[in-house]
This record gives sequence, structure tokens and C-alpha cells, in this order.
Amino acid sequence: TADGQVLSIGAPPSGVYFVTALSDDGSTVVGDILVTDGPLEPHLEAAIWLGGDQWRSLGYLPGTGPCGLNLTSAFDVSGDGSKIVGLAWLESNCAGTAHGFQWTEQTGMVDLGAIVDGRASRGNAISADGTVIAGWSDSSFGSRLGAQYRDGGPWEWFTPDGQTIQAGEALAVNSDGSVIVGGGYFENTANFGAP
Repeated sequence: TADGQVLSIGAPPSGVYFVTALSDDGSTVVGDILVTDGPLEPHLEAAIWLGGDQWRSLGYLPGTGPCGLNLTSAFDVSGDGSKIVGLAWLESNCAGTAHGFQWTEQTGMVDLGAIVDGRASRGNAISADGTVIAGWSDSSFGSRLGAQYRDGGPWEWFTPDGQTIQAGEALAVNSDGSVIVGGGYFENTANFGAP
């Protein structure tokens, strides 16, 4: 904290695996915790910090299962802490794919889908005002393509000069969603290896 305090925000019983983002005022913290009870094998789930060493899992999409340890992962939170975005696996044992999700207290976890059926997507970042999600959605040939989910979607690839980006992903977005940045974009697909 600004006054020099270091506070433990660990999660029982097995701990916080990742702390990935916090709201503008620092009161909402999101990350991934290890869940050891319930019908699934021990796995990681996106979670929100409740204070002290207490965390609350954000759950998962119905009928899904973990890929290895990973079931859901939180990547970012809106400025007021009301919206959380990330990735949710759709089938166990990595047999299927994963989609970006958005979570709110009112809706729970919502599947954001993907541009190409059967391919993956992920929400990497959300604007402070909660209107724009930046991330990626796979192409039909398998590469990640930078994408945005604006004002309720659906996903749209970025198309500079009318051409679809050949690779890459959007990694951050400013407070009102008017500027998005990322990496991995090459004009010629011969310039990059397998994603």
C-alpha cells in the first residue's frame, strides 16, 4: 500500500496461484485459486478477493471440465470492479477449446464465444468503463488474431487497411476503450512461427 504496508491476501486451503489485476481504487483484486473440493479434480478457477485471506471462486461454465489444472482464469477487471474477463475451458482433458468469458455479480460467468466455430478466444483486458474487451479469437487456420468485444459483442478482428491481421493478440485497452494495443502482428505470415 502507499503507506508501506505489505498485506497477505492468501487463499485457504491451498493458496492463490496468480493475482492478475485490480480495480482502479485497489479494492477489487482478481486472480486464480486452487479449488480442491467439489465434483471436479483439484483445479484452478478465476476468483475475486473478499478481504483478509478470503477468496470467492467465480465458478465455471456448465458442462465443462479442466485442461490439466486450468478450468477458468481471470485476466482483468473493470475500473469499478464489477466486470471480470478471462478464459474458460469448455471440455475436460484439453479435448476441446476455450473461450473468453465475462463475469458480473448479476450474470455470473458468460461465454463470449469465438468468431470461428470450434476455435478459441480469450479476454485479456477490459476498459475501465467496462465497455470494451480486448483479446484474441482464433482464425480458421489456427493462429490467434487480435480481436475486440465492444459494447456487448460479438468478437471482431482488427482489420487495418481493410485486411485481417495475420497474427497476434490485443493485450491492453485504455479507460474508455478508444485505444487498444497488442503484439505479435506481422504483415507477412512467413515472418512468424507456429503460435
